[in-house]
Amino acid sequence: MILQLLKHKWKEDFRSPAFDQGLPVKILMGFLGFMALCYLIAFGLLIDVILLKDNDTINPVTFINGYLVLYWIVGIGVRMTMQNTPAIGIQPYLLLPIRKSKVFNFLLARSFFSANNWLHLAFAIPFALKVVQKVNDFPSAIAWLIVFFSMSMANNYIVFILKKETLGKIWINWALMLLAAGLFGLNYYDLFPVNEISSAFMETVAATPLTALSTVVWAVLWYVLAFRYLKSKAYLENLAVKTDGGKGDNLNERLSFLRGFGRVGDIIALDLKMIMRNKRPKQVTIMAFAFLFYGLLFYTNDIYGKGMYVFCAVFITGLGMSNFGQFVPAWDSGHFDMLLTSNLSFKDYVRSKHRYMITLCSVFFVLSLPYGYFGMDIIWTHLSMALFNIGVSSYILLLFSTRNNRRFDITKSGSFNFEGTGATQWLASVPFLLLPQVLYWPITLLADNNTALITIGIIGVLGLALQSPILDRIAKMYVKQKYRLAEGLRA
Repeated sequence: MILQLLKHKWKEDFRSPAFDQGLPVKILMGFLGFMALCYLIAFGLLIDVILLKDNDTINPVTFINGYLVLYWIVGIGVRMTMQNTPAIGIQPYLLLPIRKSKVFNFLLARSFFSANNWLHLAFAIPFALKVVQKVNDFPSAIAWLIVFFSMSMANNYIVFILKKETLGKIWINWALMLLAAGLFGLNYYDLFPVNEISSAFMETVAATPLTALSTVVWAVLWYVLAFRYLKSKAYLENLAVKTDGGKGDNLNERLSFLRGFGRVGDIIALDLKMIMRNKRPKQVTIMAFAFLFYGLLFYTNDIYGKGMYVFCAVFITGLGMSNFGQFVPAWDSGHFDMLLTSNLSFKDYVRSKHRYMITLCSVFFVLSLPYGYFGMDIIWTHLSMALFNIGVSSYILLLFSTRNNRRFDITKSGSFNFEGTGATQWLASVPFLLLPQVLYWPITLLADNNTALITIGIIGVLGLALQSPILDRIAKMYVKQKYRLAEGLRA
């Protein structure tokens, strides 16, 4: 029976639209995955060198052990956004003469082999065998690995249950992230010694390696709880897609103010409903907001210059806009034919997408204002790049969207889902990220940093002033491409 289930899973994966991507996309994704793996291995091998370079008295093992608790809490939050829980796949088997326990164990075992659980080992194994073994001994290194992997596996089954119980409740992700941030802050200001507690536990494991088995018991416990949870919920009425229970009417009321913007406002309202009601756009939006903290990696370190500030500003203020714009009009795959046959002009369609994108960029700029704590020059950089994104990059994304005819299912999870991703998305990201740099560096060499930022900001303002003829031109391109787009989006 297990072999039959594996065969079905194999067919499911190889017959999915994501597997039918173009060869260039597969090669690119494989290359990026290989690079990520190499970086993790290198980080595990060199982390002690990096730490000792800044402080030759630090113990690398104690330092890493001190942050493992925070790492596992953040890991739950990240998995809540990115990890798939394929319990819906058991529906066809519930009506067949198959023991449910076999199906449940297969489902949980399948999640055991997920890349989310094993990718961590690319860092953990080199770190344990090189650094932990050097500081302690080989049994301690193996015990450290057992603890690290067992806690990751426990997180896997915790998220398995949490995602089903909190389906559609975004606040749980933010609560976990805030919990981790709060613990980090308490530890940083010596109000609650999180790192000392974490280090003390790992030192106990190093002194008595058999205590590592307690974390194995912890992981097995969550496996059993996940199994019992599945057993209690594995009925068709529980797995069926549930209605919103009248929430749709409340959502319509909350978005009623957009009617004042005419047809453009109606389309924006549809986009907002699409984001709030479907997995993939919701996850893409959440991840974009999560990357608002990206600047903490650069603005807190003096080794990065103004050029890196420009890249970071483009990324922070424009990521939400880019994540949405790269997949226009594929977001409307399910009803693009209806849009073609309705009383809707492509001019209104393009304007609505543009308005929504520049609104996203403006919101992200406002949310990035706290970075002014690190210096007002960062705020001016963000403002300049936000204006450029609004007045230039938004048109570039819409221009590439006229060639985007790859369909995808917005109801599926977006994590590790490359359905609908093609060369258009990758090509659109190149000018979005690099064009500000291409403008910034020559102006900086000829003048100075402030002149470069002002010039880039003025270019954005001029682009915004010319939005009417530019959007009309893009709308005409949509008219020429509408049949090709419709054919691809209904495939």
